Amino acid sequence: IKNGVVGRTDTLLLVVADRATPQVAMVSVPRDLWVDIPAHGQERINAAFELGGSQSSKQTVSNVLGQRVDRYALIGLQGVRSIVDAVGGVDITVAQAIHDDTYPTDDYGYQTVDIPAGRQHMDGDTALKYARTRHQDSDFGRIARQQQVLSAVRGALLNPVNWPRIPAV
Repeated sequence: IKNGVVGRTDTLLLVVADRATPQVAMVSVPRDLWVDIPAHGQERINAAFELGGSQSSKQTVSNVLGQRVDRYALIGLQGVRSIVDAVGGVDITVAQAIHDDTYPTDDYGYQTVDIPAGRQHMDGDTALKYARTRHQDSDFGRIARQQQVLSAVRGALLNPVNWPRIPAV
């Protein structure tokens, strides 16, 4: 939601928590996957929220993955920046240098993004750019980076040094 306008979701990620084991798994859904959106017909899955809100998005993801969706979190782009900054930044190993001449800005323009390969400590803005860039590889590469950022946030929160930061997150 930007300026009161509901748009398409940039990322759809299902987190499955098994309390019995206890284990957590992440399953990302490619945002351009063509699916049936209940009451709206065939469309890319990232349109489900725009067309029918959270219930439509939850039902569509549930139908595609065969997994009930109990809860959801809707986090805007600024929210990603804020969460990463609230944990003090994240450490991510960048496998391949990132160069994107057409990274979308918040004001619908473009900017160039360069992130070198190797271990990087990223603030919220850099982590968002790392997770969102999509011009250098496939949507699957983008999905892997998104999961990497989420795992890094989780790792930062599990570090006792950062426990005082949890309320800000």
